[in-house]
Amino acid sequence: ITNDNTTTNFSLSRSPSAVDHKSILNSLPLDFSLDAPYPNPFNPTTTISYSIPKTQPVKIAIYNILGQQITTLLDNVVQQGTHQVHWDGRDVTGTIVATGVYFLSLEIKTKRLFRKLILNK
Repeated sequence: ITNDNTTTNFSLSRSPSAVDHKSILNSLPLDFSLDAPYPNPFNPTTTISYSIPKTQPVKIAIYNILGQQITTLLDNVVQQGTHQVHWDGRDVTGTIVATGVYFLSLEIKTKRLFRKLILNK
């Protein structure tokens, strides 16, 4: 009701706190996946997107062309869903690594996925 004694009618199709359970279920990942890092080749950073179907321990590591692990980006329990981490081209000591090919590993208890990364200075 306004000050001039007129009435305004309105209706809400949903309550403001309504949750669309179907859209939430459709947005949750059904499988373990690792997207291509972007950008790739990269300089100075790249973004790594991944999805996990349930809350669980996840390890993301970077390896050089010789198969030596040079850094760990993540080693922790992660909630179900789609996530991102970034790599700035540094090894475990914080030193920027050389231009070249690197391998990204995403590991859960039962699976391991790899992607190739190219650092181009």
